[in-house]
Amino acid sequence: MFAGHYAPALALRRLGPAIPLWILFIAVEFVDILFSLFVLLGIEELAIVPGITASNPLDLVYLPYSHSVVATVFWSTLAGAAWYRHRAGAAGGAREAGLVALAVASHFLLDLIVHIPDLPIAAGDGAKLGLGLWNHRWPAMALEVGLLLAAALWGAAGVERRRRWHIATGVLVVVGVLGYLAPAPNSPDGIAILGLAGYLGFARLAWWVEQPT
Repeated sequence: MFAGHYAPALALRRLGPAIPLWILFIAVEFVDILFSLFVLLGIEELAIVPGITASNPLDLVYLPYSHSVVATVFWSTLAGAAWYRHRAGAAGGAREAGLVALAVASHFLLDLIVHIPDLPIAAGDGAKLGLGLWNHRWPAMALEVGLLLAAALWGAAGVERRRRWHIATGVLVVVGVLGYLAPAPNSPDGIAILGLAGYLGFARLAWWVEQPT
């Protein structure tokens, strides 16, 4: 799942309107940002295995520092604490920190649904988690698009610039569909670089949504 990870950000925007949307966009993809950097640095490992799932050829070989259960708890707590420190003394700061932490944690919860069992509990060999919806391309794509549309509809309450909000939603839906239909880069580094460019681009899109006209 790629674009579908932004669904929690769209929904949480309604619960935490003081949190910039671009912060929520970074939060929901924070562990994938780390994974892309770790792949480029040789710390974690990604391979291209055509046919490994019906949805994409990504074999997530080794990702305990970004995507494990223990790592998710750590990064979520760190992100929440950072936001709480940033908002020190502000009314609602603790609640907002909880929402930022939830945004980071949402990544694992959505990955759990679509990944084949490749999500470790902790570093080292052991049981790996994943319900495997990626083995069924069309249901996986329908879930991703459905989550985006439902979250955008619910999160739109209180949004001042509805036209920009709908444009951003449309872009996310198109990218979500293309993720299942377009060919992936044929190298792990290429996927990592493309991912980082996408995360930056979507954060920029979220920033644009909330800018004054």
